[in-house]
Amino acid sequence: MKKRKTAPAALILAAAIAAVTALSSFGCVYVGPTEDGPTKVTDGGAANGGNTGGGNGSNTGSTGNANGSNTDGAGDANGGDETSGETVFGIGDTAEYRGVRVTLKSITESYGKEYMEPGEGKVFLVCEFEVENGSDKEINVSSVLSFEAYIDDYNASLDILACTSSGKETMDGTAAPGKKLAGAVGYEAPEGWQTVEIRFKANVWSDTAFIFKANKSEIG
Repeated sequence: MKKRKTAPAALILAAAIAAVTALSSFGCVYVGPTEDGPTKVTDGGAANGGNTGGGNGSNTGSTGNANGSNTDGAGDANGGDETSGETVFGIGDTAEYRGVRVTLKSITESYGKEYMEPGEGKVFLVCEFEVENGSDKEINVSSVLSFEAYIDDYNASLDILACTSSGKETMDGTAAPGKKLAGAVGYEAPEGWQTVEIRFKANVWSDTAFIFKANKSEIG
């Protein structure tokens, strides 16, 4: 019986290094789970990571719409609301993680326009974001791959018509180090929807997501 040949250890190591290098060129190096996560940026520009368990915590003098715990989960509290160990942010909040800042600028309801309308009994939700890249690597953002949405805890698929009918650019493109990217993602929701949750990953291979949540009552 012939003995099976195995590749030299040096060759295996060289192949592994080459694979990581190739992935790095596309900004897709795997980032495993970490104990830290996104934190809220205060008006002074600093990230506030001291609040856990939701609400204002010990920062009684900080800005924010909620004091104590944020029971509705909308993320209005200073420092972000924490649900199941995940920090949740709201409309107008800027969250930062490893130099990348993400802001949910606004969420608006829309019934679209001629030939670009939601289904019967439905509305479009147009969610505008801004990403500021303070890291040393280019960020690739995809409205399809970088975002995950839930409406009343049900998974929601991206609806291009939501943005197109509102005249908004989709959140697709790249942000070089020190640069920004702005755009929108849109979804179709029942008229009587109550909560929307949107998760953004600056690196689609990462386990760390920026989580934003809002209630229908917050939409103007």
